[in-house]
Amino acid sequence: MANVALGVRRPSDIARRLGVSRQAIHATIIQMAKLGIVELANDPTNRRVKVVALTAQGEAMRADAQKAMVLMGEALFERFGRAQVLKTAHLLGEDWGPPLTFGPPEPKAGG
Repeated sequence: MANVALGVRRPSDIARRLGVSRQAIHATIIQMAKLGIVELANDPTNRRVKVVALTAQGEAMRADAQKAMVLMGEALFERFGRAQVLKTAHLLGEDWGPPLTFGPPEPKAGG
């Protein structure tokens, strides 16, 4: 839903941004369509391609989620102070490097 709200509407583009297969995105879109949240429509620039669009129900859900995010942000500012929240947001937005792995230890060289 976030991708669609941000203007990413082609299923293949959504899949690429999320790092999942197009099949997984299509399965999710079909489930969301059955729930009445999204619909597939013809792409006005290419009739062979379908794009995802929010339905009225999906748009209402998006608006509610946006309001909830604003309220949560206000609560965090109130509880911790604006400077602390912004510093934390900056930290979380940094490049943390490759993901941690917790497999067996690597064998030591020469050992």
